[in-house]
Amino acid sequence: MEMKNPKILIADDDELLCQQLKWGLQDGYQIITANAPEDVRKKFYSHQPDIVMLDLNFNDNAAYPMNAGLSILEEFIESDQRCKIIIITGQQEMDLARSALNAGAFDYVLKPFDLDELKVLLKRALFILQVESQTNIDEEETKDNLGSIIGQSEKMRRIFQLVKIVSDTDATVLITGESGTGKEVIAKLIHQCSNRKDFNFVAINCGAIPEGLLESELFGHEKGAFTGAIDTVKGKFELAQDGTLFLDEIAELPLALQVKLLRFLQDHTIQRVGGLQNIKLNVRIIAATNRDLKAEIQNGNFREDLYYRLNVVGIEMPPLRERENDIELLAKHFLKIFAKQYKKNITGISPRALKLIKQYKWPGNVRELENKIRKAVILARHNVLLPGDLDLENNQEVVGETWSYKTAMLKAEREILLQALRRHQGVIAHIAEDLKVNRSTLYDLLRKHNLDYKKYRTV
Repeated sequence: MEMKNPKILIADDDELLCQQLKWGLQDGYQIITANAPEDVRKKFYSHQPDIVMLDLNFNDNAAYPMNAGLSILEEFIESDQRCKIIIITGQQEMDLARSALNAGAFDYVLKPFDLDELKVLLKRALFILQVESQTNIDEEETKDNLGSIIGQSEKMRRIFQLVKIVSDTDATVLITGESGTGKEVIAKLIHQCSNRKDFNFVAINCGAIPEGLLESELFGHEKGAFTGAIDTVKGKFELAQDGTLFLDEIAELPLALQVKLLRFLQDHTIQRVGGLQNIKLNVRIIAATNRDLKAEIQNGNFREDLYYRLNVVGIEMPPLRERENDIELLAKHFLKIFAKQYKKNITGISPRALKLIKQYKWPGNVRELENKIRKAVILARHNVLLPGDLDLENNQEVVGETWSYKTAMLKAEREILLQALRRHQGVIAHIAEDLKVNRSTLYDLLRKHNLDYKKYRTV
């Protein structure tokens, strides 16, 4: 549903311009105008507008400093308001407008206005506002009653359906996919949706334990089986009795242990290390790997008969770059979790930061996205995540038609900053004056390139 009578605050020191915009936008909008910084702040907090059209300069009145609008913008961003801020600017002030976008503004509009284009921009801002207001509802719907899995892409919906079907059986499942795609999360989900949910889910990474200890970890050992075995110890198989055993990185399992696993899948019995007694168990096996098991079979590293025993039902996890519709949902999901965990008042992701997130290839998949958002939340200074918080702009995984040009420009920008830092020994005022930028822009640039000006001070 469309918002009824959305409020727009027009903040510009040109009273005639404000009146013209009020007349041009009066159909369908509640228009509030303000012509001085203190009036802008007063009306912002009292009216709580959906959109603010903000002139960054209040230059006609000598009582107000240059770029007064930029400090107002930062104040509004930090005030935890949901509104979208559109910058009013002239062609000669484009550097200032870009600084505002980096600080979290939604977009900018150039003077003189094309009223039809402005109306399109306003509708887009309102649409984004509505979408964001539905985020919580959308997340609940996309969970599809399947625990905390977030995803609405077609590939994930097919996986959800497969999870529902396989959870009602005891079939062995093989989950494949790149590292970080969520293989263990899906394995837990299958367990939680099955009739084994009240029993243990036991996970073991077959590649993380030395080969000499892995057999004991999996199958347990009898007292006296080897030096140091002072007691009888149950292994992961027995600990998972009536539940699920998740064997991660199954391709790393040594051939000798592949034989013992195959025997269990055939007769559901194990023997502890140093033991002679067959122990009957009721355990479901779910395995996962990021390797091509068919290639491993060809190379003699994996048993073909075990592969077919494990791959009764196969689930292939798509890489995050193939889940375009899920990237924004996941980013906002992690933002909510970490903002609460670290007690940070962060309410959203700026449009430019979100664009970077969507363009990035995510070679580390969901795990990398989770870690990037965690780091960004910890380091963020505003109440929205900005491009500089994400540490993505310098990464060559950002894609687009101008990729090589962007990379060259970023390298040049970083080198200019480094030279200025050395030349002025980290003194911010001198660097800003030298580079002809304001301090706010300079701080954003330093944070964007992960440069600490304090390291360059000599005293």
